Amino acid sequence: MTELEKLVNESFGIMCNANDFFAFATADSVTIEPADLKWVLPIYEKYPEAGLNACMAYIAKIKPIKPWQTEEFNKAYAELEELNPEVQSEY
Repeated sequence: MTELEKLVNESFGIMCNANDFFAFATADSVTIEPADLKWVLPIYEKYPEAGLNACMAYIAKIKPIKPWQTEEFNKAYAELEELNPEVQSEY
C-alpha cells in the first residue's frame, strides 16, 4: 500500500445520516470506511436505499426501528448476514 492509499484509507469515509434510524428523536450517523466499500457497494447497487440502510445496521450491529425494517431491508440484511463481511468501519 502506498503512502497515498494509506492516507486516503485512514482519513476519509462516507458519513450516512442515521437520524431517527436506530431510535426515535435521535441525531446519529454511521461512517462507512473506504475498506468496506467492496461489500457495501454491491448491496447498495442491488437494493439502493434499503441496501444502504442494511449496511448501516450491519456496521452498527443494531437493527433500526420498525419503520425502516421493510421487506427490501430484510432481504439486504439477510444477504449481508450470509456474506458475513469483515467490517472495518466503527460505530
